Amino acid sequence: MGGVTNVPSLPLILYFYALGMEKDEFVRSIAVTFLAYKLVQLVSLVTVGLLDGRLFGASLALTAVAVGAFALGLRVQDRLDARAFNRAVLVFLSAIGVWLVVRALR
Repeated sequence: MGGVTNVPSLPLILYFYALGMEKDEFVRSIAVTFLAYKLVQLVSLVTVGLLDGRLFGASLALTAVAVGAFALGLRVQDRLDARAFNRAVLVFLSAIGVWLVVRALR
């Protein structure tokens, strides 16, 4: 259920969307949840010895990319009014739903 990020993104997005959050609160809630999941994952990987120096360096570089993408996403989100933002979320969820159905039918 976690996919690439190891975070159950779709259920979280659906849950937060169903709560009717304002767009700023929606984005903050998702960001904090992802951060919490990733911190727990980091501690777990270090604890069991699966995160060595080389892998940590690569992860750090990818974290910089993720933070940059998040900052870009915030700028885009700031330019959208609430209605356009909600529509974008629904289009995103619909596209993922179609992709999952197509993938399941293969």
